Amino acid sequence: MDVNDPIEKLRIEFRASARLLAYATHAAMVRDGAYKPGMTWTDGKAWLLQNTEKVMPLIKELSAKEEIGYPAGSLPSIQWNHIDGPLLHLRDGRLHWLTLWERIRLRLGLDTALTLERKNWASS
Repeated sequence: MDVNDPIEKLRIEFRASARLLAYATHAAMVRDGAYKPGMTWTDGKAWLLQNTEKVMPLIKELSAKEEIGYPAGSLPSIQWNHIDGPLLHLRDGRLHWLTLWERIRLRLGLDTALTLERKNWASS
C-alpha cells in the first residue's frame, strides 16, 4: 500500500474496499457518459481524481449495501444434486460439502440444514 498514491488516499478517506471504489468509479463514469469500451483502470483513476464528487454518493450508497452480506431472512439450504456431491449453502453465502455422516443424518431426518448450520457454525 502506497500512502502517497492519491487513489489509496481516497480509498482510505471513503473507507471503501478497492473493489467497491472500482465499481463505484465505473458506475459513475457510465452515468456521466465518460465510459468507453476498452478503457483501463488507469483511465478510470485519472477520471476519478478529477470527478471525486460524482463518485462519493455512489460509494456511500454501495458501502451501505456491502455491509449486509446476505439477506436477513435467508435460510441454509442443501443442494443434493451438485456435480461434486451434496452441498450445504449457509445463510452468509459460505458453502460446505456434506460429509458422509452428515448425509446419513439428513436422509434419516435426524438433522436439517438449519440444525447442521447451528451445530457447526454457531456464529452464522
